[in-house]
Amino acid sequence: MLQLLTGALLLSLLHAAIPNHWAPVLAVARAERWPLRRAVGVTAVAGLAHVLSTVLLGLGLG
Repeated sequence: MLQLLTGALLLSLLHAAIPNHWAPVLAVARAERWPLRRAVGVTAVAGLAHVLSTVLLGLGLG
């Protein structure tokens, strides 16, 4: 079980490092001159939506 959790954690970190997950928010934040707090908030909401939709798909299909 520990190997499964470790693998899932490593895979999720690699997945989050993919630029298409954070680069669009960075580009909009810079173009619109958002403060750091707003950029982080938008990123957090988008990340949470991504995780929840993935979990729901997994539960629905699995």
